[in-house]
Amino acid sequence: MRHNFLGRVGRAVQVFGLVVVSVFYSVQSEAHLVSLQTGVVGEITISKDSDDTISYYFSTNIIAEHGWKPEFRVSFSDTPINSVAPPSPPPESLVINTLTNNSSTDSSLVTETEITSPHTANSFYLGAWSDYLSFSSVPSPHLATFIVKFSRDQLWEWVSKSGKNTLDFYVVVHARAGYGGYYYHWTSSLKVEIPIKRVEYAHIDGLKDVSLPQADDMHFCVLSTTGRVELKFEAINSTTAFQLQASDSETNPYPIDYDISLTGKIGGGEQTVPVTTPGIVTGKRWDANLTKPSDTALCTGIENMSLLINFKDQQQADDAPPGEYKDTITITVSPT
Repeated sequence: MRHNFLGRVGRAVQVFGLVVVSVFYSVQSEAHLVSLQTGVVGEITISKDSDDTISYYFSTNIIAEHGWKPEFRVSFSDTPINSVAPPSPPPESLVINTLTNNSSTDSSLVTETEITSPHTANSFYLGAWSDYLSFSSVPSPHLATFIVKFSRDQLWEWVSKSGKNTLDFYVVVHARAGYGGYYYHWTSSLKVEIPIKRVEYAHIDGLKDVSLPQADDMHFCVLSTTGRVELKFEAINSTTAFQLQASDSETNPYPIDYDISLTGKIGGGEQTVPVTTPGIVTGKRWDANLTKPSDTALCTGIENMSLLINFKDQQQADDAPPGEYKDTITITVSPT
């Protein structure tokens, strides 16, 4: 333990013709008051179904050392702050660009922060200290639960721009305690690593019923949070071929084969490929309109793909018995 004595000259006092100088001492000292241990840190999942504001909870154990029962306050920082210099690290040392700055929008990832102890809740601003809190009991640990409210859209964009799947920062705790006329200080830091899972998704819109022979291409659109999609075709009548079947297939089992021609862009260049059998259009990662969770607009007016469906053999269709022939196609888009 080290004590730094700071002398302060008081007023002069006249006593029996002698001048006595009264000197007062204030003491600011250092002691290992607290340490930090990781509590519960879970994963943040972001998807189109997430709320606009994501409330995330994690906990830290704040441990009072050597029988001390100090009061303490907390904050976040990009870098560790471990100090014994009184009185405490100034607010300007609490740099937290990780949570406050989004390079593309200059918007904050975090809308609100709060620490909850067993007896009280205390909100604090990023880049500033919380109010002082007290240990509820000794011995510790004291479980402190942090509530961080993230902007879903800003966090989604941060993952997109940074390419990271972990959000790292430090919990900083400054503790102080008075004893024997002395004031002791201690500042400790603990790194928090929050895993982030971004659930990618895709959407297709604009498909319509068609009658064969089809005169014009049917235009539709695909959206994806990755900007690319894979397409899978499934048909009700057959898993190995595209076939129209009569409404009364028991009395008229005569099938009519048809083909699909798919047009879209791959890597910015337009391609047209035949789709001859149900299944995934292999080896193709089609360009999709880029979307994010806050987008609610569908594809009206921004079609980026098209289908042309026609008989595989016109003569086969002409020779088919009279009747109504149908099939149902399901197209599934998946982000890639």
